Amino acid sequence: MSFTVELARALDRARVDYAVLVDGDNDLDLAVAPRSLRIVQDVLSRFGPVVQAHDYEVPYSRLLVVRLADGPRYRRVDVACDPRGIGKYGTAPATALARAARDEDGVRRPDAAALLVYLAVKRARKGLTPEAVDELANVAARAGDAGREALRAFARDDTLCDALARGHVPTIERALAAVAAAVDARLRRPSVVAARAFHETRRTIRRIARPTGFAICLAGPDGVGKSTLTQALLALTGGPFHTRVRLGQRRGFFRKPGELLRRPQADANRPHHRRPSNLAGSTARLVYMWLDALVGWLPKIGLARRRTTLVVLERPFVDFAIDPKRYRLSTPPVLARALARLLPRPDLVLVLTAPARAVHARKRELPVRELERQLAAWRREARRSGHPVLDASGAPAETFANALDLVDDALARRHGDLGPARAALQLLGSPSHAGTRHRVTRRAGAPRFVIPAGSGPLGTGLYRPGRRRDALAAGAVETAHRLGLGRTTLIDQETGAAPAIADALGLARVTLAAAAARNSRRGARALLAIHDGRKLVAYAKAAATGESKLALELEVLERLAGAQPESFTAPRPLGALTWEGYEILLLEPLTLHGRANRPLGQSELAALTELASLQVVGATAGEVAVHGDFTAWNTGVDGRGRLAVVDWEHASVGLPLEDLFQWRLQQLVLFGEGTPGELVRGALEPDRQVQELAARLGVGLEIAPGALMRAARRSGAVDGNIQAHLTELIGAAA
Repeated sequence: MSFTVELARALDRARVDYAVLVDGDNDLDLAVAPRSLRIVQDVLSRFGPVVQAHDYEVPYSRLLVVRLADGPRYRRVDVACDPRGIGKYGTAPATALARAARDEDGVRRPDAAALLVYLAVKRARKGLTPEAVDELANVAARAGDAGREALRAFARDDTLCDALARGHVPTIERALAAVAAAVDARLRRPSVVAARAFHETRRTIRRIARPTGFAICLAGPDGVGKSTLTQALLALTGGPFHTRVRLGQRRGFFRKPGELLRRPQADANRPHHRRPSNLAGSTARLVYMWLDALVGWLPKIGLARRRTTLVVLERPFVDFAIDPKRYRLSTPPVLARALARLLPRPDLVLVLTAPARAVHARKRELPVRELERQLAAWRREARRSGHPVLDASGAPAETFANALDLVDDALARRHGDLGPARAALQLLGSPSHAGTRHRVTRRAGAPRFVIPAGSGPLGTGLYRPGRRRDALAAGAVETAHRLGLGRTTLIDQETGAAPAIADALGLARVTLAAAAARNSRRGARALLAIHDGRKLVAYAKAAATGESKLALELEVLERLAGAQPESFTAPRPLGALTWEGYEILLLEPLTLHGRANRPLGQSELAALTELASLQVVGATAGEVAVHGDFTAWNTGVDGRGRLAVVDWEHASVGLPLEDLFQWRLQQLVLFGEGTPGELVRGALEPDRQVQELAARLGVGLEIAPGALMRAARRSGAVDGNIQAHLTELIGAAA
């Protein structure tokens, strides 16, 4: 199915009045009815991250660029919304929308006569190309006499049809000039001039407040690949940007200090061969370069960012602190760092790294030891400032693809990227004018909860505070949800998974609320709370088909139901189904009490003891049944006062004590409880709790380090560095 057909079906579900005007290989032109622009953007965001939203014309015309998972990386969707005809295309888009009908694929397109008028105005504004002549001639032939009448009504000139039939380009250009003159005559009307002035002012203010361009700064020592990556970024076409520019270390208008002093130009192949200036001269040079960067920001970078331009910078100002010899500086690094904080910041600083010897093999300007020092300094700077680090040791194409991913992520955050919540919203249903209000709660910039207006995360049972301060924040969020404060979106749940879930539960109708996954590393997934209008009737775990272990969890829960453990309980499965690429596991609504961040206690030790005693198929000597994600938020006291354990998707065989260290590890990773050193000491020098569980399980304490490492391997999706860190600590202690 083509992107256009998929988008058309989504717009139909959203009840959007639209017409597809142009359907190119990369560009898609739409005309939509008033108040549909936000709905169109919401619909597009379900296809992938929206990385550009650029208001290019008044009153409401907008270019949207969405990044797709399959096919071309970007798809540009040009959305025109001009019901009064005050834009540069006049009434042509509104007329095309009014005269749209469905084709054999179900896509709404204007008739040939209305399309001819639209394309004539577009070519009159943008100019004529050989491809455009062929397109116009083809549409004119299909329109016939109706096209001639439409042009006569629009521009009082139908000579374009005859010119296209003859294929005489000068005559075609004169006919298009007559079309443009007709549009311009309408735009000179006083009412239209006033309306355009109002909307242009609003558009200008929005562009100043929210620039559509992007400034990326590449950092790292010579030879790491900055120039190669810069060239690849500058060659990018068909994406979120109209133009691309490159700026080096100097951004402003001032002349180089060496030129002012009439000194010979330095040898670029020997960056460290000159002696540094004294402290006074170095300070003067550093301040001069800082003023140059400050003064040059607005004309060189600021204005370009407001013109949808990608600005590629090389070497941030902090390079003066990391490689002072290159600039003949003897000033303390702290001065350059302090001045760097006073400068406007790029949208993204990307630190490129590679093994020092590989960098030296590319460029031999600096010795390996100096490169190692600079690379270490850049890594520390990245940790200090929160800049992403990009491994540039691979092929240039791989480095470029990874860098482009980071650029896309930064652009998507500007436009409220759905991130891991995309699955939750797809399960809830399509955005639609006919939908009901849902409030979206964001956490760390990404949607976390999507809940029908009138209820909140606590009321729907989707959230349990981890700490006391979290309870206060949760209360505030709950109040905001119930009062309908904050951003809301319209969702039609009849187009989502709700009808299928209702059938599986034997109910007439249900309403869904969703909690998004914390990250996308485990694939597309969500937790749904299911209500029948009066009470919570079930929970549903949903995950993309082929990316989940929900079938395994269903099997584990059925076995636990048969075993009837005494020290803990698990949710009873209510059924399973598939829906449009998602596996859905329905569970009884166990309500867990107790903080989602608490120390492991006696009830949890008893549960781990009984769990390890259960018979597991496939277990080898020394292995027992483990939960796999035994944490405070996956356990709690149920309504009958028993310990309830949920989320059995990662249950398997493992080492005794593994679940205990998983608990402690997750407390460290997500809540900052303890330190890696304390966690390792608990395995190498077992504390009382470790000793007690080992005695209950009848195992020796020597297995504790191995159990910790097994838990760390399971937690690699949470923190990619934690396994290596713990391995280093255990090895050092041993």
